[in-house]
This record gives sequence, C-alpha cells and structure tokens, in this order.
Amino acid sequence: MSFFDVLFHLLHLIAPAVVVAVVLAVVGPQLVPKGPKSTHTATILGINIPLGIAILLLGLAVFGHDGQIATYGLLVAVQAGVQLAFGRGLE
Repeated sequence: MSFFDVLFHLLHLIAPAVVVAVVLAVVGPQLVPKGPKSTHTATILGINIPLGIAILLLGLAVFGHDGQIATYGLLVAVQAGVQLAFGRGLE
C-alpha cells in the first residue's frame, strides 16, 4: 500500500468518531439544557474525538476489522454520556 492508501484508510477509520462528536456538540445543547457548571463545546469536542478514536481502535483490535455495530453502539453511548455529563455540568 502506498502512503496515500494508508492515510485514506486511517481517515475513514476515524471519521465516525469525528462526525458523532461534532453532531453531538451541535445538537446536544438544544436537547439538554445547560447547567451552571457546563463545559465549553470545544472542550467537549476535545474529549469526545480522542475518546471516540480510542473506542474505534479498541473495536478494531477486538473484532479484527472495523465497522461492527457493537463498536459504533459503544461509540455513540460513550460520546453521548460525555456530552450529557459535561454539557449539564455534572463533572
């Protein structure tokens, strides 16, 4: 594989983590009212993106290939939990 093929595959591996984190950061404040200690959206993105990438890599290691529904379910559940906890200020 060439360098660009490897880069292409890595970008497609981490894309779901980035997309879910951004969607939650945009939609989350409209669904969950902010609490008195709510965290800034950029901070939540800074937590959700690396955490999501780690979950996707864990799913790749456990299942042997990416794209498993269990991995995506865990990704959405964990990132939504972070959005809920930090968006409402439940640190």
